[in-house]
Amino acid sequence: KRIIVPFSLPTTSLLEPAAFEANLKKALLEQFPDLLVEDKMLLRFENMKQWQTECRFEASVDQYNFTIEDEITKAVYLCVIQSQRKIKTPKVVLIPE
Repeated sequence: KRIIVPFSLPTTSLLEPAAFEANLKKALLEQFPDLLVEDKMLLRFENMKQWQTECRFEASVDQYNFTIEDEITKAVYLCVIQSQRKIKTPKVVLIPE
């Protein structure tokens, strides 16, 4: 069974997509060592726009139930959120008129 988790990220935070994918896979393998295999996980980048990129994380599992899908989905979202905390947002400077 293939589990697909869609999400969007700011395009500026995807400067190193290979590193992002490696960190995501590593975190999920640590959480689900009996369910996931690295060769059966894939991060797809779709519909890249100037401000936002739509992504899909796909994982194939041999054992499937809704609880497993829910736990993997939550773990993916948590990893995505944690990856964004490390990104420093540019400071906006207002120039007085």
